[in-house]
Amino acid sequence: MKVDGVYRQHEHSVLVLVDPDERAALLDEDRCFVPAYLGPYGWIGVGLTGDTDWDEVDELLDASYRRTAGPRRVARLDSRRSPA
Repeated sequence: MKVDGVYRQHEHSVLVLVDPDERAALLDEDRCFVPAYLGPYGWIGVGLTGDTDWDEVDELLDASYRRTAGPRRVARLDSRRSPA
């Protein structure tokens, strides 16, 4: 993330590609940032700290995978999920 013209390193973070509406909401949070290079293409970074909500990270990664994987890979992912 660039702050005052200087890029800040995020050692503990994950990059995800989410829906544009969700992206705007996440970027309002301090833990999220626009990463260099991939940020202009819609990706965001989510900082991982001691109080990280891992269920939310799981949901973000799942949504990101579904936006980037092909239909066959998404279908395979869905077939591996156990019924609720």
